[in-house]
Amino acid sequence: MTQETQEKQPITVKQLANQAGVKPSVLRRVLRSRFPRETKGKSYSWQPDDPQIELILKAVNNHKASATQPAEKAEAPKAEKSEVKAVPKPGAKKATKSETGA
Repeated sequence: MTQETQEKQPITVKQLANQAGVKPSVLRRVLRSRFPRETKGKSYSWQPDDPQIELILKAVNNHKASATQPAEKAEAPKAEKSEVKAVPKPGAKKATKSETGA
């Protein structure tokens, strides 16, 4: 294959994911959320000189940065535990020591 032929081959999701340093599934998630396609079900590919590649790489880097920062969560107030004692049902027979194993 000549160098001219290699330059004209489209860039695949896997190649672009390797370039961005992420898994292809992460790249596809970013693409679906930020770069919707008109035709669904068709695979993603770009020509090497496509200006969208730079925008995609920036979006992936922003995604990686936001994914590594811990999300600040407001802690839910903890409910106080109240002591609840079992109350026998009316008419229930009391267990003897021999029945409880004590």
